[in-house]
Amino acid sequence: MLTKNSLPFSLSNPPTLLSPSLPFFSPSSLPPAHLYKCPALRDSCGMCLKADPRFECGWCVQEKKCSLRQECVPLESSWMHATTGNSRCAHPKISKLSPETGPRQGGTMLTITGENLGLQFKDIQTGVRIGKVACTPVEAEYISAEQIVCKLADATGYRVQEAHVEVCVRDCTHTDYKVVSPKAFTFVSPYFTRVQPSKGPLSGGTRITIEGSHLNAGSAVAVKIGLHPCRFERRSAREMVCVTPAGQSPGGTPVMVDINSAELRNPEVKFNYTDDPTIFKIEPDWSIASGGTMLTVTGTNLATIKEPKMRAKYGKVQSVNRVCVLACTQSVCVCVCVCIHLCILFSCVSVSISQGKNLIPAAPGNSRLNYTVLIGEKPCVLTLSESQLLCEWPNLTGEHKVTVRVGGFEYSPGTLQMYSDSLLSLPAIIGIGGGGGLLLLVIIAVLIAYKRKSRDADRTLKRLQLQMDNLESRVALECKEAFAELQTDIHELTQELDGTGIPFLEYRTYAMRVLFPGIEDHPVLKEMEVQANVEKGLTLFGQLLTKKHFLLTFIRTLEAQRSFSMRDRGNVASLVMTALQGEMEYATGVLKQLLSDLIDKNLESKNHPKLLLRRYGPLLCWVGLFV
Repeated sequence: MLTKNSLPFSLSNPPTLLSPSLPFFSPSSLPPAHLYKCPALRDSCGMCLKADPRFECGWCVQEKKCSLRQECVPLESSWMHATTGNSRCAHPKISKLSPETGPRQGGTMLTITGENLGLQFKDIQTGVRIGKVACTPVEAEYISAEQIVCKLADATGYRVQEAHVEVCVRDCTHTDYKVVSPKAFTFVSPYFTRVQPSKGPLSGGTRITIEGSHLNAGSAVAVKIGLHPCRFERRSAREMVCVTPAGQSPGGTPVMVDINSAELRNPEVKFNYTDDPTIFKIEPDWSIASGGTMLTVTGTNLATIKEPKMRAKYGKVQSVNRVCVLACTQSVCVCVCVCIHLCILFSCVSVSISQGKNLIPAAPGNSRLNYTVLIGEKPCVLTLSESQLLCEWPNLTGEHKVTVRVGGFEYSPGTLQMYSDSLLSLPAIIGIGGGGGLLLLVIIAVLIAYKRKSRDADRTLKRLQLQMDNLESRVALECKEAFAELQTDIHELTQELDGTGIPFLEYRTYAMRVLFPGIEDHPVLKEMEVQANVEKGLTLFGQLLTKKHFLLTFIRTLEAQRSFSMRDRGNVASLVMTALQGEMEYATGVLKQLLSDLIDKNLESKNHPKLLLRRYGPLLCWVGLFV
C-alpha cells in the first residue's frame, strides 16, 4: 500500500542502446521502485515512528528529526525505531480540544488532537483525565500519536467550572511524558426556556428553534417531541434547530433534550400539534409557463405552516419553490407560482398554461397579469391592451435598457435613447444659474448695507435722545437756581413792605386756579340738574372713588391707553381731587401709592431722578393742593 510519503516510480522511456548487439529492455520487465524521504511530513517523533517499518525510518533524538540509522550522527547518539517495541516519544503536545464544553453529567466524547500522544493505545489507556475527572479513551477512535477520543465521567460532584486536560504516555511520574492542555475544558449546565414556533401541523415537518443556554455543549445531542425523535439540524450556544416528527394527536407535547448523559427537561415548554391544513381553492388556476405569478390559496389552518413549498411537475421534470409565501393567515396564503402542475400541502390542483403573444390571457376569472416595464432602473406608468404595452417613461436622458417583467418572465426588447424636453442648452442653463447666483449675492450685499445703515441711524437717534435728556437736566437745574433766587428776592421784598403783608388768595380761588387754570366759570361751581337715575349713578361712582383699590385701578387703566393725552390726565386728576375734597387723608394715601409706583417705575427704567415729576399730571395736581 502506497502512502503520501512514498511515490511509485517506473521507467516509461527506457534508454536506447547504441550497440545493436545488446537486447532491448521492456518497461514491464522492470520491478516497481519507491522513492521516499524520512523527514518528509514527519516533523514529530510520533509521526516518524508510526511510518511503515519497511522504510526503516527512526527518530534521531540528538538532532530531533526523522532519519535513517546511518544518517543520525554521531552514531552513538540515541536513535529510536518502532520495531524495538518499547519506544515512546517524549514531550507530547495538545493542540486542540473538541468540544471545549460539556455537561457535568458526563458522557461527552472529548477529542484530543496533538503530537506524540503515544504509539499504541495501551500507552495512553489510563493516562487521560480532566482535572480530577476521569476520561476513558476509546480504542476504536484512537489514532496513533495524533488523536485520542475519551468518554468523560460524571462530574456533578466536581465544583470547579474549568479544568485542564492532562495526558500521560504510560506513566505520569516523568514530566517529559506528560502534557497539560493550554486551554481549559469548561463544565456547564445547559438548559432551554422556550421553543419557536410553539405549534405546527400534526403531520410534522415544522422546523423549530429551541432557545436556551449552553446548548452547544457536549459531543452529541438528541431531541424528542414526546416519544418521537426530532430530526436535529444545527445548534449554537443559545439555540438548537430540529424538524418535528408526526404527532399522535392534537395538543401539547413535551420537548425533551439529551446532551450526552445530561437529560434536559422543562415542563413549561411544550410543542402544540394542530390539525393538518386543508386546501379548498387556488386562485387563479392558471399561470404563464415561466411562473412567478401570484396565487391565493384558501383553506384551513394555513397559519400553522411556517415553510410552505410548491412543487411543479411537467412530465419527469420537477421544480420546488421553497420560499413561496408572501403573506399567510389562518385561511388564506398568497404564493408565487412556479408551476405547470401544482402540488401544495399534499392536495393537487391542475392548472392551465397561458402561452403565446397575448398580453391579456383569455383565462377564467378576473385575475390579470402584473406587468413591470423598467427603463434603466426606473419603472414607468403602464397602459395595457391586447397587443401592446403603453409606457409613460420617467424623466431620464441618455441611452437606457428596456426590460419587461411579468411573473417569472423577463425580456429586453432593446435600448431606448431619451432626450431632454428642455429648450435651453446646457451652457444657457449654466449661464442662467450663474446670473441668478450673482443677483442673489447682490441682494444679500444690499441687505447687509441697509442693515448697517439702520444700525447707524439707531445709534444717532439714541445719541440725540441722550443729548436732549442732558439739556433738560441743565434747564431744570437752572430753573431751580432761578427759583431759589426768586425766593430770596421775595424775602427782600417783604422787608420793604410797610406792614400791609402778602396778598394771599382764599382757598376756593386758589384751588380753582390750580385745578382748572384759565377757566373762571367751571361746571363744578354750579348746581347740576340731572335725572334721578343719573344722580344715583354718580352717587355710586362717588362711593367707588372712595375705594382705594378701585381708584388706583381706574387711574392705571386710563394711563395705559395711548390716546389718553397729558391734558386729559390733568382734567381727570382735577375732577378726582374735586370729588375727594372732603377725604384728604384718603387722597394722601392714594398720592403716596402713586408716587411709590412712579419711583419704582423710574428706577426700573433708570430715568434721571430730576425728571421724576416732569410730565405726570395727577401727581402735579395733588402736590399743588398740598403745598
